[in-house]
Amino acid sequence: MINVRRFTKQDIKRVVEIHMNAFEGFFLTSLGPRFLTVFYSALLDDPTGIGLVAYDEKGIYGFVVGTIKPSKFYWRLILSRSFKFLYSSIPSIARNPKILPHLLRGFLLPTGAARPEGWSTLLSLAVAKEGQNLGIGHLLMVSFITEVKQLGLKHINLLTDKYDNEDVNNFYYKHNFRIYRSLETPEGRWMNEYVLDLAQVHNS
Repeated sequence: MINVRRFTKQDIKRVVEIHMNAFEGFFLTSLGPRFLTVFYSALLDDPTGIGLVAYDEKGIYGFVVGTIKPSKFYWRLILSRSFKFLYSSIPSIARNPKILPHLLRGFLLPTGAARPEGWSTLLSLAVAKEGQNLGIGHLLMVSFITEVKQLGLKHINLLTDKYDNEDVNNFYYKHNFRIYRSLETPEGRWMNEYVLDLAQVHNS
């Protein structure tokens, strides 16, 4: 039976592995497992971070992470481990110098749009290949929504690719997220921002 629990430091290696396989072509993935290890470690240590994993006795099949205070979230993470983030990104920059401008924007112009109090952000949700079609994504989403709602927050937002991403967009739509806006990144990537109004979510 698949259960959900809090993400711990002992889970990071497996979470990074799932991330690398689930998010091929994404910027964070391009920075490699060393960078992701630092990222998820910093997220766990941030008091506003939420991390959950789906597991059974055989191992971890998926994870979801987010923050209950999205404004300047990445900036807080970067400040907490600035040297480790920079050091862990060096091999990736050496292989592909084109990622440097994107990385610098992350360090110098950290995102996390200012939101009113009561907003939270879902950063990543991923399920391992061996966990597909078992309802694990749904279980993780419901668990994340339940936790955020219990903390008294009012909205959850997230970003995902607008194009060539029909299954993921449908997944969020089925969980009552609605498109708040579409936007183009500096790299020319179109994203949908979804928002869930927690006042319309019934307690599980």
